[in-house]
Amino acid sequence: MSATTPVAWLQLIHRKTRLLVTITGVTFAVMLMFIQLGFRD
Repeated sequence: MSATTPVAWLQLIHRKTRLLVTITGVTFAVMLMFIQLGFRD
């Protein structure tokens, strides 16, 4: 078996701005969920 880079990883790092926007969006959504859980108390 050779040590090649998976195709999915190559697609992720190809468009760095798109990856950054996606990570930012997911982080924001997770923060909103935690804020809502905090308001429950």
